[in-house]
Amino acid sequence: MAESSLPLRRMLTEVRGVLESTGLRLSPSMFSVSALPKNLVDLAFTLDVQSLNTGLYRGGADGVLRREETLKVTILKVVKPLDQFASQLDALTIEDNVIRAMQASDAFDYARVEWLATSSTPTPQREHLVIELTFRVEHDYTWI
Repeated sequence: MAESSLPLRRMLTEVRGVLESTGLRLSPSMFSVSALPKNLVDLAFTLDVQSLNTGLYRGGADGVLRREETLKVTILKVVKPLDQFASQLDALTIEDNVIRAMQASDAFDYARVEWLATSSTPTPQREHLVIELTFRVEHDYTWI
């Protein structure tokens, strides 16, 4: 893993590219199980990131610290009303494809990407599944 300064903007742009390579589309609006804008389409996604200073590797070099991001990828999957089981199976395939793409991508040669968890929740009307995948991204961060 090469030392680099990784602005969050660059990381999210690279994540977007990896996710779009799996057939997903960036949503123009944020969404959740309880708040779905009307303009959303099947296989739309949003990204959310939280950062943490791990306190590691600080003594080795000036201006370098080990940083950890918790990256949440939220995906909207339309549920077929007369074949809900097939929609659930499709959601599992989407999950597998995203995990594989995130962990195998050479876009993240500067970071360690680890899948942590997935949750899949139907909306109250059972018309959509909201799939949330959580990843940990660790990398060295320099500010000088």
